[in-house]
Amino acid sequence: MVNLKGDDKSRYVSAMFDKVAERYDLMNTIMSGGMHHFWRKKASRLALQGIEGDILDIATGTGDFAIELARSSKINRVVGLDFSAKMLPIAKNKSVKKHLINKSDWVLGNAMTLPFVGEHFICVTI
Repeated sequence: MVNLKGDDKSRYVSAMFDKVAERYDLMNTIMSGGMHHFWRKKASRLALQGIEGDILDIATGTGDFAIELARSSKINRVVGLDFSAKMLPIAKNKSVKKHLINKSDWVLGNAMTLPFVGEHFICVTI
């Protein structure tokens, strides 16, 4: 097992997710027995209770949770942040196909150093 810290660990994990990006959704379906669809819908309902505004989804991966959140009429915009450069184009393509590109942004970044000003988001998910 690799024992890395700081930026070295971030680069290692990012590279690992870059390698599996094209198979990530299939892996989630197999590993969860398809339950991740149910869990995502339930988590979205819970996260959206009584809020309106912009949401940040950290470690967005291929964007499924961010897209689920963007479906709500009470949400202005969802920003999906991930440090895997190969995950974000998949997320963006999904948002285009679901006609939610106007409510979503996809940002390459590290959760340890968020590139946003404080108190911008009404909700943060991960």
